Amino acid sequence: MNELLETANDQQIAARLNELGHRNWRGELFTLKKVMLVRRAYGLKSRYERLRESGMITGEEVAQQLGVCVSTVHQLGRKGILKRHRYATNHRYLYEPPGNVRLEKGAGSRYGGRPPRLIVAQPLQQGAS
Repeated sequence: MNELLETANDQQIAARLNELGHRNWRGELFTLKKVMLVRRAYGLKSRYERLRESGMITGEEVAQQLGVCVSTVHQLGRKGILKRHRYATNHRYLYEPPGNVRLEKGAGSRYGGRPPRLIVAQPLQQGAS
C-alpha cells in the first residue's frame, strides 16, 4: 500500500488491491474507507501529503503566481497547459509549480482561435547601460 500511495489515491488503491486478489483480515474486498483506515493505522502519508512534500502546489497558489483566478487555473489544468496530479476521488488536484512564466491569454474565434499558453517571463532590465 505504501508503494501504491506514490502514484495512486485511496480509491485507486482499493481497486488495485481487489484486482490483485488481496482481502482484509475478514476476507472482504477493500473499499475507500478500509484503505483509509489501514493507511491511518500504520501512519502512512496520504497522496496529498506526498505530493505536497514533492513540491506540488494548490490551485490557489498557482493562481496567485500567475495573477489569475482559481477557475482559470483549473481550466488550464483540464486543457493540459498546467501539469496537475490527482490526489483524491472527487477531482482534487495539485499542480506542478509553473516556474518563471507568465500566462499569454488566448484569442477565441468561431474558427478555433489561439489557446492560452505559458511563456517564459523575460527578466526586467533595470537602469540604462
